[in-house]
Amino acid sequence: DLKFIFGRYVDFSSQTERNMFDIRLMKEGRMKGQAFVGLANEKAAAKALREVNGFELKEKPMVVQFARSARPKQDSADNKRGRGK
Repeated sequence: DLKFIFGRYVDFSSQTERNMFDIRLMKEGRMKGQAFVGLANEKAAAKALREVNGFELKEKPMVVQFARSARPKQDSADNKRGRGK
């Protein structure tokens, strides 16, 4: 179902976009029922977010969000120094 829904935002004539289109469905643990969808670019992802968020799938509305950034967290020593100022 997710491949059909999010496949609308992929240009399958482009090898790059086909390769970047990825869906990882969580089937166990506390993330069960969630999925990570990878699209080729931010423009396609933003359009998918606007159009798919709230769409009912299996009688439940989908919640679509951009993933949090994978940037490294700031060193805790830096945080302690910043508090006293």
